[in-house]
Amino acid sequence: MICDRYIETLEVRDGIRGVPQDLIHKNIKIFKKPDITIFLDIDKNLIFKRMIDQMDKRSDYILGLDFMSKGSKRETMLSYLDKQRIRYQEIFKDYDDREVFIVKNESEKEKILKNIFSEVN
Repeated sequence: MICDRYIETLEVRDGIRGVPQDLIHKNIKIFKKPDITIFLDIDKNLIFKRMIDQMDKRSDYILGLDFMSKGSKRETMLSYLDKQRIRYQEIFKDYDDREVFIVKNESEKEKILKNIFSEVN
């Protein structure tokens, strides 16, 4: 089974909003742990562009606009993306029960897939 935005996303989004770690861990215990995690480490400006293109379909929660205010929406969203990236890196350090593959910044889907397959194989 392949899932997009699994328990790591829950842990990151709730964690940077100040939800206590023990509560987050209690909530994610009910989910099956993945065998591997693949993290696409994409440049925040590219993510921002994609978010803007779909802004009318995204909630303030997903965009990080529900709790942060750094001036403009752009500044707020970029700050939120920075906080998410840092938090992902922190939680990956604690994983001793699964492999984590970090695939570096690419804009072309084909290159991303090629990088994923080269990391996993």
